[in-house]
Amino acid sequence: MAREIKALRAHGLRVALDDFGTGFASLTHLLTMPVDVIKIDKSFIDRLGQGDPSLAIVEGLIDIARKLNIRVVAEGIESELQASMLLDIGCELGQGFLFSQAVSRQIATGLLVRFGQTVGERKGPQVPFSRAN
Repeated sequence: MAREIKALRAHGLRVALDDFGTGFASLTHLLTMPVDVIKIDKSFIDRLGQGDPSLAIVEGLIDIARKLNIRVVAEGIESELQASMLLDIGCELGQGFLFSQAVSRQIATGLLVRFGQTVGERKGPQVPFSRAN
């Protein structure tokens, strides 16, 4: 699998581990899979709050990813409070209903053209967690 991922990356594609922290997407994959992005599962984002273990886990994942030069996307952001907490702990990229409901392929393409990042770009959108609509 790692060899196949390296081949994809050699063609300019970037690879993400979806639903990171649950099921088959675990920390051990960071040792064996050459990924560019981890997408922190919504189940951790749902529970973000002071004193909840999810905050410590998400913060730790962001720190690990930063040290490994891997981008982090928080999945399932639904509130301004979640977005604010994520920004405070260094997560600059996110997705969820706070920013947009599900849209058609044509609209998604337009959003990517407008707000998407180019290969090699290391920062988030010009306005972190900006609303796409």
